[in-house]
Order: sequence, then C-alpha cells, then structure tokens
Amino acid sequence: MSAAKYSPELDGLRGISILAVLVTHYGLGISFGGKFGVTLFFFISGLLITRLLINEFNATKTLDLGLFYIRRMLRLFPTLLLMIIITAIIAVAMGCSLSPLEAFSSLFYFINYYMAFFRVSETNCSAMLDPLWSLSVEEHFYLVYPLVFWAVYKWGKNLLAILGCLVLVALAIRLSTCFFSDLGHLEIDKTNYILTHTRFDSILYGCMVALILDSKHKKKFLSLVSNPWLFFGAIVALYASFKIEHFYFHAAWQYTVQGICISIIIPPLVEETNYRKFAGVLRIKALVLIGKMSYSLYLFHYLSVIVANNYIGPKSLKPEWLAVAIVPGILLALMSYYFIEKKLVPLRRKFGSSM
Repeated sequence: MSAAKYSPELDGLRGISILAVLVTHYGLGISFGGKFGVTLFFFISGLLITRLLINEFNATKTLDLGLFYIRRMLRLFPTLLLMIIITAIIAVAMGCSLSPLEAFSSLFYFINYYMAFFRVSETNCSAMLDPLWSLSVEEHFYLVYPLVFWAVYKWGKNLLAILGCLVLVALAIRLSTCFFSDLGHLEIDKTNYILTHTRFDSILYGCMVALILDSKHKKKFLSLVSNPWLFFGAIVALYASFKIEHFYFHAAWQYTVQGICISIIIPPLVEETNYRKFAGVLRIKALVLIGKMSYSLYLFHYLSVIVANNYIGPKSLKPEWLAVAIVPGILLALMSYYFIEKKLVPLRRKFGSSM
C-alpha cells in the first residue's frame, strides 16, 4: 500500500484544536474554545481517516478491516490504558476512587453514555475521565464507518450522497431532542454535545471533504470555496456561531453551521490555492509538534487541572494553581508521546499504518 501524502498543515490544525482545549481548561481564554477545538478535531479526524481508506482502496482494490481495527487499537489503547491507571492512582491519593463502571466505560469507549444516563453524581475523581467522551464518539464512528465505506465505495456508488443524508439525520436527532425531550435546557445542551448519535456529523464533514478532494469535482470545489466572498463569509459565520446564545441554535444548529464553515475554510488552506500562503502558520514546527502530541495532551492535561482544583482551590490564574494545573499534565503527555506513542510507530507500520 502506498503511503498517503503527509500534510503538516493538518497537524498544525490539530495543534490549534488542542491548544483551544488547553486554554479553555486552564481558564486562560473564552469558554467556547474547548468545544470548538473538539469539533475541529472531529473534522480533521474524518478527513485523515477517509484519505487513508481511499489510499488503501485505490492501492489494493479492497480494505483489510482487521488491520484497520488493529491499527486503531495500537494508536489509542496503550496511552488510554496508562491514563486510566494514572487516574486511578491519583483518585486514591485524593481520597476518592473511580467506580468500576466508570473505569470500564472509559476503557471500552462508552463513557459519553455513562456520563449522560448512568452517573449518579460528579466528583473531582470522575471528572478526570470526562474528556474521554470525545474518544467514545470517534470509536463508535470508526467501528461502523469503514464497513460503510467498504460496502459502498467498492461498487462506485455515491458514498458522498449517503454521508450527506446522514449529516441531516444527526441534525434532525438534535432538533428532536430539543423539542421533545423532558430534560431541561442545560441537560439537553450537554447530551447533544457529548453523545455519539448527536455528534457524529462533525466527523462526517471531514469525511465528505476528503471524498470531494479525491473526486473529479476537486478543482470546481476548490474554486468555489476559494472565492473570497465565500471563504471570508464562512469565517464571519463561524465567529457568529460562537456568539449566538439562542437555545435551539446552541444545542442543535451550531454544530451544523460550524461543520459547513470548517468544510469551506480548511480545504483552501491545505490544498494548492491562493490561500495556502496563509497556512504558513500551520506549518510552524512547534505547532506541528503540538498537533502530533495532541492525543497525549488531550488525555493527560485535565488530570492535573483536577488535582489543582482539589489541592489549591477552584480554577484561578494564581501562579501556584497554574503551576499544578499545567506542568504535571504536560510532563505526562511528553512521556506518553515519546515513550509510548512514538515507540509503537514501527509496530503500527507492520500492520500497514502510514502515519
């Protein structure tokens, strides 16, 4: 299988997405940054995985789904297991403990549904695992998506149209939850944000863009999204999506608007267009490295935030709080990236990984 072309801009975008999460959780920025960082990461994930699936299919005329799932496990599971073990140790040190179901739901990727429907109360210890909800969304998606891709793409059927319909299904589910659920507005907003069946469209937008960029419509699409009125209009619309506080928009339409805007903004930055020169910031080595470390950073940063809240006090900009909240999590992420993630790269490549 030939290697997929590496795009440092996409790692730069990953860097931006994880920095948005970090800045929010450290209390250094505006509150929407973390939510948008995850949405952007979902898009990038869908774009990259679809590129890899297309590349493999074009090279071999099939997909080895077994190898795909092995690569996913090697990519995610070792670091996740380490994070859960460290979390359990920290919980004991803090005088509390993780429930077996909490640990089990984290390890096997259904913590988003556990958080929404089974958690009785939230403690400092349980909150350390909360960021894992987004991993659950991704793994549920990638349990099904390669099967759909293989079943449809190999026959030359219109996978793009099917994914477009599924995007509308996700929006319809969010809207129906808003209108028909007995939950209060805050609970609806939370569940629509973290549940797989309400958020999978954020990944689908990236999948759809990857399919378009691999199709005969690529030039026409890039010409369209590179139009200054559309490109900068999407930036304005994206900014507006952060500011609109109306419940139905915030809980349902926001993710659709952001998905469309990202689908317009990102392609001109990573492809050969007039906007590529603006993507120079995405190729800054430090930002690219942060993007490569984004998985470990995402898993470990929140542990030290909770420790700081427990031992220093509520989130603040005091030097001692920031030191405890930032330094241990960053060090754990560095150790995880260099001694687990990078060490496993040769093994992953034996199973066909090109990343």
